[in-house]
Amino acid sequence: MNEDLYRICQKCGVQCCKRGSPMVLPKEREQIINQTKKDVFKKEGNYYILPRPCPFLIDNTCSIHKIRPFDCKIYPCGIIKKDGKFKIGISQICPARTLIDKQFILNAEKEINKLTESQKEDLYQLNIKDEWAFEEHNQNYGQELILDLHGCDIRTFSKENLNKYFVEICKEIGMERHGKPIFWEDHSNIPHLKGISAMHFIKTSNIVIHALDILGAVYINIFSCKKFDAEKAIKFSKEFFRAEKKIIKVIERI
Repeated sequence: MNEDLYRICQKCGVQCCKRGSPMVLPKEREQIINQTKKDVFKKEGNYYILPRPCPFLIDNTCSIHKIRPFDCKIYPCGIIKKDGKFKIGISQICPARTLIDKQFILNAEKEINKLTESQKEDLYQLNIKDEWAFEEHNQNYGQELILDLHGCDIRTFSKENLNKYFVEICKEIGMERHGKPIFWEDHSNIPHLKGISAMHFIKTSNIVIHALDILGAVYINIFSCKKFDAEKAIKFSKEFFRAEKKIIKVIERI
């Protein structure tokens, strides 16, 4: 466990160890009993659970850390079911969830993949019972749409219209605006500078526009750590600025 993760766990009072009932497989139970000489497990169907709070928690530290159950090892990862398939999830109530890296998630997936389908179902139902609020893990940090529009109607390049664009594009792709847009005007006669640049923060990042009068072009970047429908954003933007041509690139930010 890295220092940052340990610090957050201690700050929250290791609530997962106090309010959770982790799944314990029969072999794990045997190993823990052999080492601790304590049989504190409760049988639940084909597996066992630990009572609350965990009897192996001493001074907010796990006394069986090296042989702790797999369910404890993978937390705040867990299992969810989507479209009838089991997938990795991240607990939305764990304050340490933002420190979980890809390697931790891969290790959790390996542990879960060792389970039978019936064991996965048991773990899924146990997670629901304990109200861990797992949500599907997004492997990427975010998504960015880079959109160049050419042959645009420069009459759509006013501040008022760009402000309207921010309002409507956010509605179109389900984003929440934050504050008011910031504008910058360039009055030179340099083709790649003359025009209006604008940026609007959204709850999940930002939208940036450069509308250049002489070139009759609009350059748009939509970046969000929340997934959005890029095709819908492209279609709306092209129609809004009455563009004749579009150049598109969608990037998954890692």
